[in-house]
Amino acid sequence: WPGINTKFAGSSCNDLVTSDGSGSTIISGHFDKTIRFWDMRADSHINEISLQGKVTSLDLSRGHKQHTQALPTHPHTSNGSRSRTDWFSQSQSNTEYNNCGGVWAFEPGLLGLWVTGPNPWGSGLAGLGFSIRAASRFRAPLLTWTVSNAWAGTWAPPLVRMRNSNYLLSCVRDDTLKVLDLRMNQVLRTFSAEGFKVGCDWSRAAFSPDGHYVSVGSADGAVFIWNVTGKVESILKEHSSRMFFRSAVTAVSWHPYSSYLVSVDKSRRVVVWGDV
Repeated sequence: WPGINTKFAGSSCNDLVTSDGSGSTIISGHFDKTIRFWDMRADSHINEISLQGKVTSLDLSRGHKQHTQALPTHPHTSNGSRSRTDWFSQSQSNTEYNNCGGVWAFEPGLLGLWVTGPNPWGSGLAGLGFSIRAASRFRAPLLTWTVSNAWAGTWAPPLVRMRNSNYLLSCVRDDTLKVLDLRMNQVLRTFSAEGFKVGCDWSRAAFSPDGHYVSVGSADGAVFIWNVTGKVESILKEHSSRMFFRSAVTAVSWHPYSSYLVSVDKSRRVVVWGDV
């Protein structure tokens, strides 16, 4: 931005969010087991919270949806039919991706997806009726593949953050999720479960749009969903359904106005879950 030159000095950071509509406060998750709060007008952090492991991702509660949504239970194709393949895969070309990162935004006709790899050119992302926007987390340009017949319904602008986001969800490499109350700057609840293990340093967790659930992928290919009281509500296993092959789920993302959940794994598969 013209006239603004603010430098933030800290350890390796894998994710950050803004905690208000103006973007004046930035929250960052670090590999030194710390969440830091920054003021855009200053060059040092104004507060920090220490955790028990590397912080791989952050997500803010949005607090704008009043009704309770249904939980996703089934893999779902874009045309509503389950007679076709229930998962989406990245087509192989001259270059293969080493890993696949997090779904990060919805917008009209597009589903945002971070992809990590040495060279994303030459590979595509195949789907059954929607578009994928993919970008390297490091130095690759933004790539877009368009597939016709997107889901019917309303899509939200990318990276929507509400002003009254009071709760911060963090994924931590001690194999837990933690929800922090930003009004008190302390951990409100810790989520863990038998069999759940964070699969990588860039694993992405997410709040549901109504704020009643948290979800994350596991190293064994499962997707775990807890309610906010800490109870495991569902374990989705499409990624781990192959007998001799399981791939860590690296990211999940909810559709902002429905109960669709998208998950992506290291084998370049994207699964869309629905409650139908």
